Amino acid sequence: MGFSERYYVPFKALLFMYLYFGDDDATRAAAYLCGVMTHEEIPYVRVNSSETPPDSFGTTLYDVYILSDYPRVHFSAAHL
Repeated sequence: MGFSERYYVPFKALLFMYLYFGDDDATRAAAYLCGVMTHEEIPYVRVNSSETPPDSFGTTLYDVYILSDYPRVHFSAAHL
C-alpha cells in the first residue's frame, strides 16, 4: 500500500466553507479551481477580481479564505 492510499482523505470529508477571491471570473483563470471544488462538492462562495467583497464578508466566518490575484483596493480598513 502506497503513501497516498493510506493517507488519502476525500475532499468531501472536509466540509469546510470556502471564500475564494480573485482569478478574474469563473470562465477564465478561476475555472480550474472552481471545477475541482464543484466536482468534489466543496461548498464555496466566489468573488471575481473586479468585484468588492460580499456584504456578508464582515459578519460571516469562513473556514478557508483563498486570495488569488485579488486587488487589495477592494478591501476596506474594516475588512482588514
